[in-house]
Amino acid sequence: MKVIWLKRAIHQRDNQEEWYRSTKGLDFAKTFIRNLYRAELQIREMPDIGQKEKSALDGKSVRSVLAHPQCRIIYKYDDKAITIIRLRFMMMRE
Repeated sequence: MKVIWLKRAIHQRDNQEEWYRSTKGLDFAKTFIRNLYRAELQIREMPDIGQKEKSALDGKSVRSVLAHPQCRIIYKYDDKAITIIRLRFMMMRE
């Protein structure tokens, strides 16, 4: 199944990776990205794995899955593709 990352999600991923790289180090940033892609593979194999939620933006049904101890992937899917809508971070930055 095809996975599509919306620009907003890509921007959030890149910003968080850069923040981890500058504050926690390169290894931590690599682990963050590796965890995101592992979660993406899990979603691709079993799209209904995530918890059902209501989107804060439009109230539509979406799913979320924990990708990293501090990050959830918010996504939706249909027969053709999985769309990564955004990332939600659990903790505030230091």
